Amino acid sequence: MALPGQNTPLCRLVPINMRDDDEFEELQRQRLRCGYASDDATLNDWRKATEAGTKVIFWICCASQAEGDGTRGDIVGHIALNSQTDPPDPRLAKADKSVLYMSTFFVFQERQRQGIGRAALSLLEEEAVREPYGSPMCKAITADTLSKKYTDWDGPQWRGLWPRLGLPKPPKGTSTEIWYNKLGWETWADEPKLNLELGDGSKVMVNLALLKRRLQ
Repeated sequence: MALPGQNTPLCRLVPINMRDDDEFEELQRQRLRCGYASDDATLNDWRKATEAGTKVIFWICCASQAEGDGTRGDIVGHIALNSQTDPPDPRLAKADKSVLYMSTFFVFQERQRQGIGRAALSLLEEEAVREPYGSPMCKAITADTLSKKYTDWDGPQWRGLWPRLGLPKPPKGTSTEIWYNKLGWETWADEPKLNLELGDGSKVMVNLALLKRRLQ
């Protein structure tokens, strides 16, 4: 599916079969490229969640316009939709699928800035309101991401965090939160939720922006 007015490759979401060893290993390779949540224990928990029906992970597949809409195309990343979070948080996901949580969103770095992320989110909205992965009752998709304070606010606890992580400070205005906001996702909370390990082995709790995309 291409977004109107965008020179975006045709994209589709294809459910991952977590029981298939090849697909499981490909997902693990992609998680290693992503840089987190790639260990066997985490992925086996995801497999159990998919079997329980509380999680579905999709390949993001894109083809060129010339290939047409009938081909799956190349796998360029993955994205998940959840009716349960760990630990459970009814603000983010509900078992009746009236609120679903988007997670595990990854697009290969070399395929970024091509409109693929926007297309994947648009397709996920379609899946959220229809069975079997979503529900016509779904009112919103939620997500979380690093607070824009870490890119836009000066101070040791904000932009000063990056040198402590051994990373360069990103330019102001480039946060993922801002990207979501431009696509119509609302920031409805900003709270400490993620424990990061610093280069010296110590840990720091960082703020995540909680986001919502209203569907009806």
